[in-house]
Amino acid sequence: MITKIIHIFLLVDFPIFIQYNIGRNDKNKGGKNMYTVTEEKKTIENKNCLVYGIRYDDEYYVKDVSADKAKVKHLTEMYNRYGLSPTHLYEAVENFLNEI
Repeated sequence: MITKIIHIFLLVDFPIFIQYNIGRNDKNKGGKNMYTVTEEKKTIENKNCLVYGIRYDDEYYVKDVSADKAKVKHLTEMYNRYGLSPTHLYEAVENFLNEI
C-alpha cells in the first residue's frame, strides 16, 4: 500500500497535512467496514423528500449530507477507494459541503 501526504493551504496561517492510503484498504475485503449510503425521509417546507447520508459501521455516520443521491454515492465510492479513516468522515463531508 502506498501512502501519500497532501499539503493543503486553507484560509489559515499554517499548513495542514493530510495523509491517506492509495489502494484497497484491507478492512474493505469481503464488504466489511465500508462506507455506505443511508436514506432518510424528511419534511422540508411541507414537502416530503429523501435525503442521503454516509455511514461506516454503526459508530460513524453523517445524516442529511445531500438530497442528491448520485453525489453521496460518489463520495462513498471515493472514501472506500482511498481508504478514508472513519475518524475523518465528518471533516471530509464538511469539506464536500463547503465546496458546493
